[in-house]
Amino acid sequence: MKILGKIAFLLIFLIISPAKIYPAIINIDTEYKLTDISYSNIKNFDSFYNQSLTLLLQGKFEPKIEISVKLRSLGILGSTASISQASWQAEYPYKSINFDPFIENVFIKAENFSELPVDLIIGKQPLEYADGTVISDNNTGFSTFKAIIKYPSLVTTEIFTSKIVERFQRSTDFDVYGLVSSAAFFNHGIQLYIQSETDNSGTTLFKESGNDTITKTINTNYFGMQINRFISNFSYSAIYFIGEGNYTKPDDSSSEIHNKSWTVTGTALINEHTRWVGKLNTKLTISGSTPNELVQPVNLTAFSPALRKRYTGLEKYGWGEILGMNGNDSFFDDIQKYYSGYGIIGIDFLISPAANWDICLSNIFFNAANAYSVSGNTFPEFGLPYFGQKHSLGMETGIIAKYAHSNYLEFKFKYAQYNPPDFKDIWLDNGPMQKISVEITGRF
Repeated sequence: MKILGKIAFLLIFLIISPAKIYPAIINIDTEYKLTDISYSNIKNFDSFYNQSLTLLLQGKFEPKIEISVKLRSLGILGSTASISQASWQAEYPYKSINFDPFIENVFIKAENFSELPVDLIIGKQPLEYADGTVISDNNTGFSTFKAIIKYPSLVTTEIFTSKIVERFQRSTDFDVYGLVSSAAFFNHGIQLYIQSETDNSGTTLFKESGNDTITKTINTNYFGMQINRFISNFSYSAIYFIGEGNYTKPDDSSSEIHNKSWTVTGTALINEHTRWVGKLNTKLTISGSTPNELVQPVNLTAFSPALRKRYTGLEKYGWGEILGMNGNDSFFDDIQKYYSGYGIIGIDFLISPAANWDICLSNIFFNAANAYSVSGNTFPEFGLPYFGQKHSLGMETGIIAKYAHSNYLEFKFKYAQYNPPDFKDIWLDNGPMQKISVEITGRF
């Protein structure tokens, strides 16, 4: 609670201080989210109440100076089991998951610095590009220096450097450097990405497949592109990334990194006023990635960026409410021991049957590009293989219903059922698995 005390002191100081130090604008926003989550037929998972509280303070000073502080608290109200039941839960990036507040963001922003078309943002700030494909702070904030260069004709370039791990020696730190150029033209938006990572922190590779490889240095360069188009009844987005580099072990032996990932999403308006369901949209998503070729790989060819988006609060982020497939990991630890190179085909129907109501019906077909031959196992194959994605990992069907009571209160209901393939090494009973959640969000 010491952090909250300091924030309270700051607010009192602003109130009683002379008018000349007042910010031109000060905003205080708070959001509390409570989620009741129940699992069925999933080993070691039953139910718990997930809660999240955020407090955002923003002060706009002259000339064009903004200071922002964001606090977050995450925790479990009640649970029938331990929170660290899977490896992805043991790797939470948060400072606390016991509902103790921690600083998510604290940064200063200077617009048109020194009368130049450049914005500077310095401090612990949010950082995410291309839907978190290669980098996301996962709502923890990265210590970053960012410059946003603004050109005429809707063109910008962002240059940033972030310190991920600080041990006061370059030989043991984890640093990231990036450049993102964006342009808009003829209803299109295009972003070009270059990101360079130098990880000297001793990260372990291949742990998701049970073949832990401790590293001395990992050098990775990501090159990517995202294209978006928005017209009246149709929009699409395409994201493509290539990863190149190398890593060394403590004995100074070196291996290569070569991987790729791509995602294409298209959304179309079917009817503005469909009987019974109101506005009707449909969305198609296809995604794929390169796999590791061997059970005990040497070169890293599976697409698994260390800084990708993995979490939404205490829940797993990724394709599917249950499977949470993303990069080269998923909700279930054992999948990574047998499969690599994940992809999906997703079909969503989005309807708005009444005012303030939005409903999404989804079907996701999961697949993998490679299956490891272990102990003579046979693997289910995907019925319609595409671009190398040939092994089935089952299907998830779900519904999400959201009701916005007002700008301050929102309700969301989710139901998902995952039907795994017939592979008893991972799914012992092969029965369908369910997840039900009810989420209440209050903002003030």
